[in-house]
Amino acid sequence: MIINIETGRCTSPVGALLGAIVINNAYIAINNLGNLLKASGRFQEAESCYMQALSIHPEFAAGYNNLGLVLRDQARLEDAAAAFLCALQHNPNLVPALNNLGLVYK
Repeated sequence: MIINIETGRCTSPVGALLGAIVINNAYIAINNLGNLLKASGRFQEAESCYMQALSIHPEFAAGYNNLGLVLRDQARLEDAAAAFLCALQHNPNLVPALNNLGLVYK
């Protein structure tokens, strides 16, 4: 739970992130919502969030890595590998993407 300092009310992490998205339309908040959805097993919704975040900020390497992870979790290995490669194109030093790419080909 998250406590809103202004209202003193508790809200869920999803609710807090949805509020941030409405206020800022920020790719980071959308990506983080994707992370929460992925952790909840809501893979298609998470994928949609990652795609939306990448449409806002196409150079967001960590977003491609997260997209690759959710695609891998859906056994879409070729798509996952492509996402990890995009992450590495935007940030060749993103070690998690390199590791995840290797795991796809394991």
